[in-house]
Amino acid sequence: MGFDAIYAVLPDHADKISRLQYLLAEARLPVVSVIGKYNHGKSSLLNALVERDQFAVSDARETTVLSYFEHEGVRWLDTPGLDADVARKDDREAMTGAWQQSDIRLFVHCVREGEFDQSESDMIDALQQDAADSGRQTLIVLTQIEQVEEQTLANVQARIKQQASKLPIIHVSAHRYLQGLQSGSALKLKKSGINELRQALQIAMAEVLQTRGDEVLELGESLGSLIDQGLSNLQARLDHQQSTKQSRLAGFAEEYRQLHSKLHQQLNRA
Repeated sequence: MGFDAIYAVLPDHADKISRLQYLLAEARLPVVSVIGKYNHGKSSLLNALVERDQFAVSDARETTVLSYFEHEGVRWLDTPGLDADVARKDDREAMTGAWQQSDIRLFVHCVREGEFDQSESDMIDALQQDAADSGRQTLIVLTQIEQVEEQTLANVQARIKQQASKLPIIHVSAHRYLQGLQSGSALKLKKSGINELRQALQIAMAEVLQTRGDEVLELGESLGSLIDQGLSNLQARLDHQQSTKQSRLAGFAEEYRQLHSKLHQQLNRA
């Protein structure tokens, strides 16, 4: 049975099927994606991590499709900002990156915005559940920390820790890191938090191959059970349809026999 047939049997589980299909394709580099709201510093963060101006940065909505860059054995993935497009096309692109293609997710949140809003909180709940189900890791990255006081940062981080108790939180300043690179300032580089994030990513990436293998087994077993149940339900519907068809045919045959008998009687009287 091909994947098209599986999609037909399990139309409500397209996300799981797409993820398994993606994992079973040719060998891929570890994929690290950044997700989060528009203008929270996703592209700037990626540029700091790869140390080049690879991803478009602007106050206007720049990233509307998935944007990839391979660097030092990692496939970096920039996704459109959530809630930035009223037609929700950007959100669909972002979800493809976050759920189908990613091994590690960086959930980016600008510290100036305070705690998570409801849409971010809902997304975090889903990511925490996915971490428990699939083993894929998500790191919360608080960005633009150079724009707030240390106490404000501490307060926001404490509140977000309450909202996302199961995920690690790292605060960074991409701006401060890039300034440190340009000026050769070791202090700015250290205070940027980017190197701490890199260390956390290295630990997470060391587990990617094992996590992928475990995820394939889990998805295979889960979808296998769903396929068996789906086929059983399909067979039951077919049996019911066949029974209904046979019952209707039998009813038609009986009505035809009665009609034929009446016609024959009338003809005999004539």
